[in-house]
Amino acid sequence: MKSSSRVRGHSPVSSKLLIMEAMKMEHTIMAPNDGKVTTVNFQVGDMVEEGTELLVVA
Repeated sequence: MKSSSRVRGHSPVSSKLLIMEAMKMEHTIMAPNDGKVTTVNFQVGDMVEEGTELLVVA
């Protein structure tokens, strides 16, 4: 996902924001609402702590 990408939430065609791997399982994170990704706070392969803000959708 790139900053400034448009996303759609709460619809059958909701946007996938990212796929997170934890304990050998993949979890798909969907857009909570329509908007635009304004900030991306990680890079592919980064290890992140619980509670870390990964994306901002405005």
